[in-house]
Amino acid sequence: MGVEYDALPLSRASRSHIFQETGSSAIPWGGVLTAKDGSVWFANLDGLNRLNQGRVTAYRQRPSEVGIGEIVGSGLPDEGVGSLFQDSRGRIWVSTLTGIGYLENDQFVPAAAPGGLVGSLTEDSSGNLWIANREVGLLRLSPRNELQQIPWTTFGHTDPAIVLAQDPLHGGLWLGFSQGGVVWFRDGHVDSSYAAADGLPEGRVNDLRFDGEGALWIATEGGLGLLKNGRIAVLRNTGGLPCDAVQWTMEDDAQSIWLMTTCGLVRVARSELDAWANAEGKTARTIHAAVFDTSDGLRSFALVGDYTPRVGKSADGKLWFMVPDGISVVDPHHLPFNSLPPAVHIERVIADGEDLTMRSRLPPLVRDLQIDFTALSLVAPERVRFRYKLEGWDSDWKDVGNRRQAFYTGLGPGRYQFQVTASNNDGVWNEAGTSLDFAIAPAYYQTTWFRLAGVAVFFALLWVLHRLRLMALARQFNMRERLRQLESELAHTNRVSIMGELTASLAHEITQPIASARNNARAALNFLERRPPDLGEVGEALGCVVGDADRAGDIIDRIRDHIKKAPPRKHRFDLNEAINEVLVLARTAVTRNGVSVQTFTEGLLPVQADRVQLQQVVLNLILNAVEAMGSSDAGRRELFISTEQSRANGVLVAVRDSGPGIDPEHLERVFDAFYTTKSSGVGMGLSICRSIINAHGGRLWAEPNEPRGAVFQFTLPIAENEVMNSPHPKDTQKA
Repeated sequence: MGVEYDALPLSRASRSHIFQETGSSAIPWGGVLTAKDGSVWFANLDGLNRLNQGRVTAYRQRPSEVGIGEIVGSGLPDEGVGSLFQDSRGRIWVSTLTGIGYLENDQFVPAAAPGGLVGSLTEDSSGNLWIANREVGLLRLSPRNELQQIPWTTFGHTDPAIVLAQDPLHGGLWLGFSQGGVVWFRDGHVDSSYAAADGLPEGRVNDLRFDGEGALWIATEGGLGLLKNGRIAVLRNTGGLPCDAVQWTMEDDAQSIWLMTTCGLVRVARSELDAWANAEGKTARTIHAAVFDTSDGLRSFALVGDYTPRVGKSADGKLWFMVPDGISVVDPHHLPFNSLPPAVHIERVIADGEDLTMRSRLPPLVRDLQIDFTALSLVAPERVRFRYKLEGWDSDWKDVGNRRQAFYTGLGPGRYQFQVTASNNDGVWNEAGTSLDFAIAPAYYQTTWFRLAGVAVFFALLWVLHRLRLMALARQFNMRERLRQLESELAHTNRVSIMGELTASLAHEITQPIASARNNARAALNFLERRPPDLGEVGEALGCVVGDADRAGDIIDRIRDHIKKAPPRKHRFDLNEAINEVLVLARTAVTRNGVSVQTFTEGLLPVQADRVQLQQVVLNLILNAVEAMGSSDAGRRELFISTEQSRANGVLVAVRDSGPGIDPEHLERVFDAFYTTKSSGVGMGLSICRSIINAHGGRLWAEPNEPRGAVFQFTLPIAENEVMNSPHPKDTQKA
C-alpha cells in the first residue's frame, strides 16, 4: 500500500491538487509528529512511518510486499501505534495498546508505563514524561523509569483528560478533558481550573497549545478559547468562524493562525485575533478569516481519532496534519492570494411582495421589506461573504455569510440608507461597498400634524380632568366643612344638655355666693348704723361682698361659655386649671351621689387646644363616672383624676371610677354613636368626646379599672416649644 499526502494547490481556480504515492503501511490513524531533524513521523494500524527527504521508512513487526524501506523486528510491542512525542533528548516516544517506549537507534526501548488508549504525552522541565491514559489516569514517568499514577478524580473529573500541554512560563501541566474543562496541575495539586461556567467554550477539549507570549489556545467542540492572564476570550461562529467546533490550532511563520474546524481549514491573521482578544465587547467584534475546503483541494477535514499530535510544523514552515484518508500538508509560503475585492450591487427591493426597485419612496405601512444584493467574483463566487447595515434601524453591521438577501419587518416612516459590503474568498473586503437611500411614507396617523393634534387633545383632556378633580375636591371640602359644623352644633347641644342636667347644682352654686353677699351687705349696714360707725368692719364686709359677687360671676361666665354657640378656637392654657374649673361645676352632683374625688397633677400642664371643648370632654367623663357609681351600692364611691406628661406620649389624662365597670366586649362600642347603657341616654356623649379628642390630634379609649370600675384616658400633644417641667411632688385634692 502507499502512503498518501496532499498539498493545497497553487491555483485554487483550477481545483487541482498534488498527489504523491510513495508507499507505506495502512491509512494513518494516530498522531503526526514533525521532528527536530526535519522528518515527519505518523502512526497507523500496522506500524510507525517516518518520512524524511521524500523517502518513507516503516517500522513494523512483519515485512510487507510494498517496496519501501522497512525496519522489521524493531521491538514495537503492538502494530497499533497511537500518540507520538519527541522529548528534550530527541527520542521519539510511541504509545501502543500494549506498551509505551521510545525509539533509539531504530530499536524500541520499552518503559515502565502501561499501554492502552493514550491520548497525549508531554515532558516537563525536570525531564518527567507525563502520559494521559484514558483507563488508568495521569501517569508520571521519571527519568529513572519510576512510575506514579494519579486518578482522574484528583482533578475533580470522572472523565479522562485527552490532551496535555506543559506550561513553558509558569511550569506545571495543563490537562484538557473529554467532557469539557481544563485544569492546571502544578507542584502535586490543582492550581486552578476552568469550565463552561467560567467562560470556557463548551464540549470536548481537542487541543492545547501555548504561544510565544504564554497564552494558552484551547480548541474545543464549542469554539476557540484563549486563556491569558486569567481571562478567557471565546471565538465562535458568531464571531467569524465558519462553525463552532475546532480540532487544533497552529501558528505559521507568517504570524497567521491556522485552525482545523469541522467545516474547513481556517487561516486568520494573528493581528486579527489579537484585536479580537483585547476587545472589550468580543461578541460585537467579527474577525476576517480565509476558509479552505474541498474546493481548494483539501481532501477531508473530519476529526481523526483520540491520538496526538494532530498537527505539526516542519522546519521549512509546512503544516502537516492527519485526515481520515491520509496525510495533508499545507505550505503557507506558496498559497495563492486573491487581492481583488468583489464589486457589490443591489439588485431588487421588494415591499410586501411588490417589486419597488425603481422607487425611492415606499408606500406607508410597509410590513415586510426584502433587499436582494450580489457581488462579482470570478475566482470563487460561492465563497463571497456579505455584511450589511440599515442606518436608522440596525445598531451594528450584520455578518450574514454568503446569504444575498436582507429582510426587515415593521419599519416605521422615515428616511433610511441600506449599506452592504462583501469579501472575496481570501477575506479581502470591499470596504466602500454600495448603498441605497429610500424613504417610507407615513400614514395619516403617523404624520406630524396628527401627532400635534393628538398632543393638543391629550392636554385638553388633561385640563378637563384637572377641572373635574378641582370640583370634586371643592365638594369634598364643602362636605367636610358642613360635617365640622354639624359636629360643632352637636357638641354645643351636648353642652347645653349637660348644663340643663346640672341646673339644680348650678343654682345652688350661684345661690351660695349671692346669699353670702346679702349677709355681708347687711352686716356692713349694721356697722354703719353704729355711733361712731365702725368703718373697718364696714370695709371688710364690703370686700366679702365683692368676693362673693366675683365668685358668682365666674360661675355664670363658665355656664355662658358652655352654652353659647361659638366656633372652636385653640389657644394655650393650663389643663390642670381647666380641670379644676370643671370640678366646681360638677361639685353638687358629686356631693349628692356621695362620691369622693381625688386629683393627681404634675405642675403646669400647658396645651394648645380649645378650652371649652376639652372641659366638655372632662365634664362628660366625670358625670358618667358619678352616675355609674350612684347606681351601684357596692363599696366606696371614689373618683380619681390624674394628669401627666412625657416627651414620647405628650399629655395623658385619666378618669378612674369604682363603679360597676364596663363589659370588656363593649369597651369600643361605648364610643359608637347612639350606643348607651343608660335608660334615659341618647348615646352621643362619648362619641362626641372621641371626635373632639381626635380633632386635637389625640386618642380617647376605655379600659377596666382594678379592682373594679372603669378608666377613661385620653392623650393630647404637648404645647409647642414647651420645656418639660422638672418633676413636682404630686398635688392631691379631695372633694
